[in-house]
Amino acid sequence: MRSGRGARHYTSVVAVSALAAGLAACGGSSGGSSAGSQNTNTYTIGGSISGLTTQGLVLANGQDSVAPNAGDLNFVLPTAVAAGTSYGVTVQLQPDGLTCSVADGSGTVGTANVTSVAVTCVPSAYTVGGTISGLTTSGLVLANGSATVSPAAGATAFTFSTPVPGDTAFNVTVATQPGGLTCTVSNGTGVVLTSSVNNVVVSCK
Repeated sequence: MRSGRGARHYTSVVAVSALAAGLAACGGSSGGSSAGSQNTNTYTIGGSISGLTTQGLVLANGQDSVAPNAGDLNFVLPTAVAAGTSYGVTVQLQPDGLTCSVADGSGTVGTANVTSVAVTCVPSAYTVGGTISGLTTSGLVLANGSATVSPAAGATAFTFSTPVPGDTAFNVTVATQPGGLTCTVSNGTGVVLTSSVNNVVVSCK
């Protein structure tokens, strides 16, 4: 049995040893902190919209999608993602009468919400054209309003170079007859809807 100063010294050594063993078992130390902590926050992906005057736009990032309303100036995809996640926002469905494009739509999520995706919508534009038969000489000039086109001899099709918006009326006429021929137009009038017109028929003889 120990007594006096020797006993007290022995007790102190045992206590210190027990404390050190306890710290080792816990993986810590008197001046350390736990390691391996990770950022578990999630962040949204979105941005701005301009020119969205009609319904029907659908934006997507993989399987995640959102359908902004006409007049909306911004959007946010519904599913938040973790930092380090790659994204690629695309137009899944175009709105009525508009063509929308995406700028700055891809990247990697950092440690803040993504707000830099830019969606721009403009009125859709379509071409007017059709087929030609019997055009054996040059000089034919076709017109649609102020737009004109001059098919070459032997041409079997034509397209006006100036696109027109949807819901625009067209009226294709012969502005100048080719040398030695008389050309007529059928199916030359109508309204451009949601696709290009390619059924105007020009016959020359």
